Amino acid sequence: MNLLPKTDVDFAQADYWNKFFTERGSKEYGEYNELNDLLQKYLKNLDAILMAGCGNSSLSSDLFDSGYRHITNIDISPVVIEQMRNKVGSKRPGMIFKQMDALNMTFNNESFTVVLDKGTLDALMPANKEADIQRVKRFFSEIDRVLKMNGRYIIISLLQEHVLQAVLDHFTHLGWMVRILRCWNVEKRNIVKNGRLTMPVFMIVCVKFKNLKVSQPVIEVNLFIDGKTERIASKEEVVTIVKGIQGTIQHCRQAEGEIEIKFCNNTEDAPRYTIFIVDISQDQRKLLTYGAFIVPHGRETEWMFSTTEGRNYLRRSSGFDRLAVITFHRHQKYGSLQDVQNELRQSILQLAPPFMSITSESPNIPYLTLGDGVGHREIIYSGTSEFSGDLLVEDVDIESDTFRRLIFMNNQAVVQSEVKLKRKAGREGEKNSDDAIDKTHIASQHILYMSIAAVMKSSSEGSGLRVAVVGVGGGGLCLLLHDLLPKASITGVDIDPMVVELAQKYFGLKLDNRLNVIVQDGLSFLKQKLKFDVIMLDVDSKERGSPMSCPPPQFMESDILAAAADSLGHEGVFVTNVVSRVNSEHIKLIKKLKKHFGLIGWYNLKEDVNRIVFASNSKGKSKSAWQHEIGKGASLLDRKLREKLTETKATVDLDHLLQNLTI
Repeated sequence: MNLLPKTDVDFAQADYWNKFFTERGSKEYGEYNELNDLLQKYLKNLDAILMAGCGNSSLSSDLFDSGYRHITNIDISPVVIEQMRNKVGSKRPGMIFKQMDALNMTFNNESFTVVLDKGTLDALMPANKEADIQRVKRFFSEIDRVLKMNGRYIIISLLQEHVLQAVLDHFTHLGWMVRILRCWNVEKRNIVKNGRLTMPVFMIVCVKFKNLKVSQPVIEVNLFIDGKTERIASKEEVVTIVKGIQGTIQHCRQAEGEIEIKFCNNTEDAPRYTIFIVDISQDQRKLLTYGAFIVPHGRETEWMFSTTEGRNYLRRSSGFDRLAVITFHRHQKYGSLQDVQNELRQSILQLAPPFMSITSESPNIPYLTLGDGVGHREIIYSGTSEFSGDLLVEDVDIESDTFRRLIFMNNQAVVQSEVKLKRKAGREGEKNSDDAIDKTHIASQHILYMSIAAVMKSSSEGSGLRVAVVGVGGGGLCLLLHDLLPKASITGVDIDPMVVELAQKYFGLKLDNRLNVIVQDGLSFLKQKLKFDVIMLDVDSKERGSPMSCPPPQFMESDILAAAADSLGHEGVFVTNVVSRVNSEHIKLIKKLKKHFGLIGWYNLKEDVNRIVFASNSKGKSKSAWQHEIGKGASLLDRKLREKLTETKATVDLDHLLQNLTI
């Protein structure tokens, strides 16, 4: 299965290539110094060489000076021929220059053992129009006529798709062998010259054989940094490989900083892999070592794999100058770890830095992964919600544990809710029942630290504690409060009935006389100004690209905050989960809260981007007393965790909280 990068560039569009050729000069195809490493493999000193469309390139004179003394240059322009004869030919007796149309040559049949074409084919076929097609057919026919048996037609080209297709169609039909190579030294020189990646230059060697009418064309490619030559079964596969190389490089040329590329099966549009390219430097010359890291199923949401900072940390830890971080996609089927490596081989090689060296001792790109290998993921439910869009519930095996997750497909990198499943033998489907949920596992640190507010108030309110949780999701926060505070009355509010149903069916949310869930818009609920001791806001924004992903801006409007303050009175606590990487957004949120609450405190979680913000209108309470009360609530929460959930690994980092709590 061949993979293609998803790119916005359409290489079949003439406008793209017109602009590209305008920006590049003829020297971008390379000269003798860059091409010699490949040319010397296919040229002999006694070869009769025809330079078809020589232009003003120095390639023929450099070849002559290197011992290839039987060179004939032709060009359709008499001015070019005269200039080259005076400039080059006068110093090199024996080198021939003729003004001639390559489409109508006057040479005898089988006059040459090599026809060398640097950019001429590209110039003759700028587009895939009928006139271009007919022109190239005449050109190819002339090459066939003047070339001896076993002779070589060597093309230096950028290989637009229609050019490649024309070469493959014509010469494989004649029974010739076609080999396509990548001109790495040209690429490196252009990188140094231009200061960035450039589109690749290819060498195509077509060897004239007798037309034996073989059923399968003889096509070979040597296009990757490992230098391996491979036999390719079909013309279509060759086109796919070349397009993949061009698309990958163009994507990398356009990107700034970390590069993200989605790769698809060449027969489907749905992404199969996402590959992040993490470099030590933007200078390609400094990228000398390269490796790939396969992220197991379900681990892609972890900090090390889901964030730029995490992937940079992973690259530094791996010791490579460039690291390709590979993640899987849902609704795709994958084989073993070796199957995945085999499928990714060409794509990973496409992304290899041009200046890296591969030796005979280390001929392959090293692959790294975790102990999970490919891992395992099972989707147990998928559907579409009116409010949340496409969503799914999946079970993911990580090391020896199984985790159940709720994922909103419009933001697949974020786990909306998670529970740990108990491994229990039994009837099929039994793991969906309540007793299959491991309640000692607290998936999110923000849930734990939000609970401080409720525990803090429980010591004063006792059996009358009333808590509202706006944003139920999978029910993790509601369930934790229910288990820790046996005398509290908890009201969950969520706008999405499907999410509430999934929480009950798959995530262990069980309603009783102390825990109730209302399906209602959280904004409308808050406007009712019902009396609560604690209001917890844990709602994500549905607007992709918003600088603050939690809470949505509507919940920070003045009328909503005023209603919340009214509901809480003077002693209640408002707590919200805030997620944003933009500091100015945090500043604006605190300013809005200060208009309605006299005491504000916030704590940034140690390892996550979440900030937990506490607010209250408690009269006569100083900032130091407020800080002490939050710290006391955290200490009480830590004690309750050990008492109620004896096997839990969750703990409150009291020292870090008290040192970093801002009032």
